Amino acid sequence: MLWQRFVKFAGCCLLAIAAPWVHAQSISVSPASPTSSDAITATFTQPFDCTAPQPALVDRSGASLTFESVLPSGIVNCPFIPVPPPQVSQFSAALGTLGAGMYTVTWKIYRAQPSGSPQLLSTASAAFTVAAARGAGTSVASTPALSAWALLLLVAGCALLALRSLRRHSC
Repeated sequence: MLWQRFVKFAGCCLLAIAAPWVHAQSISVSPASPTSSDAITATFTQPFDCTAPQPALVDRSGASLTFESVLPSGIVNCPFIPVPPPQVSQFSAALGTLGAGMYTVTWKIYRAQPSGSPQLLSTASAAFTVAAARGAGTSVASTPALSAWALLLLVAGCALLALRSLRRHSC
């Protein structure tokens, strides 16, 4: 009997300790296989936190995009907690259209400190590839062009007009 109580207590403790890692923060990108003509959106997911702010883009250098969330410090009153509370908090950020290549999105979560310097709590990163859009680049077929015969007739017509203009002005 004592052994069963101990096993239940240990199981509850393990669940309480492991809960943050079960729903660790993550980043996903949509569409799943973006092209350079797609509007790309990053979705940030973390365990439910009613005080979690929208991630903000703080650095974009080359193919690296860094987002940050700063959680408030101290005791915070949640304005509204749904019943039952959701498993996760999700936020979206539009990345827009990106050129073809490999990109990395990093999300850092900080907790504000009274001393002023926030404490880093966790970091998540996701890498994705943007493929070139179909028909990207220069396409000769989509550029209107005259056939060789039409160009020859156009040049001949321009030459005749130029000769006629020269004859009128020379007299």
